[in-house]
Amino acid sequence: MPKPQTITYTGRIVDHKKQAPILGAKVTFVSQGNSIVCYTDIEGIYRLEVNTNKSDTIHAKLTVEASGYKTYYSSIKVSSKQKDLGDIKLLEPHEIKVINSYPETDTFIPIPIIATILAGLFMITILALQTSNSKIPVNKRNDSINIYQP
Repeated sequence: MPKPQTITYTGRIVDHKKQAPILGAKVTFVSQGNSIVCYTDIEGIYRLEVNTNKSDTIHAKLTVEASGYKTYYSSIKVSSKQKDLGDIKLLEPHEIKVINSYPETDTFIPIPIIATILAGLFMITILALQTSNSKIPVNKRNDSINIYQP
């Protein structure tokens, strides 16, 4: 039976557009029911120390979570010969492609708002017509002068 050994795998987490390192990203490595969690340093580098009984290939699931970025999921194969896992580029949420979305919010006016505005204009028009049709007392003067002579 081979002696258990610890292998340190390293990689870097960067912003997809800026290529800048991401500090504090949570990296989770799950293999054969064992879970290892570490966080990236100021240079975006993470180090996973994996205990293994085999020197063969290890199948694992890698998850990277960082505030303001889309969570990254991957199934990977690692070996004792390849310890550098390379760069993982995270996307910002607005970079995610959305299919069948609604129009832009600045040009989209919901139907209830339009209906409310039209109802308000209708009520103002009705009130204006009612006040113009109402009977306003008219002061009528008698233009004829009656002179009473006894």
